[in-house]
Amino acid sequence: MADLKLAANFWLSEFIRSEIASKEEIDNTPDQKRIENIRYLCTQVLQPIRDYFGAELIITSGFRCDALNKLVGGSPSSQHMCRRGYAAADFTVKGIPNEDVIDMVRFVTSPSGALIDFDKVIAEPGWIHISSHRPRRQFYVANKSHKGEMVYNLVQSLRG
Repeated sequence: MADLKLAANFWLSEFIRSEIASKEEIDNTPDQKRIENIRYLCTQVLQPIRDYFGAELIITSGFRCDALNKLVGGSPSSQHMCRRGYAAADFTVKGIPNEDVIDMVRFVTSPSGALIDFDKVIAEPGWIHISSHRPRRQFYVANKSHKGEMVYNLVQSLRG
């Protein structure tokens, strides 16, 4: 099942790969419903980004089963767990500055003329977090607080 093709340039194996899961012998395989959530993220969000830049997207964190999410300290409501129609990925685009990718996601239309159908974008230090399902189109910036915790500030909510 790990070789399941989700979109033209995306495979399930990219989303379930985890060194921590392997080391801890955690089965990080999603069920069919969660696979469909990941497929939506790939076809409606990630593939249009890849097509626009013509460059490889490097997924650094994709699906997380409950046990893996807990082990890495993820939020109990993390979209990486692909519940209730959501899916999320942390990624970079090979050779493209993250700021350029974020600008594209926020403002450029796909070949069909539609804006990228994302739920949230977070500009993390060194990568981009993007999620899909309900197209609220919210843009966040992650910053460390004076206590060293990550704080997510809503910059813009684009309805439409």
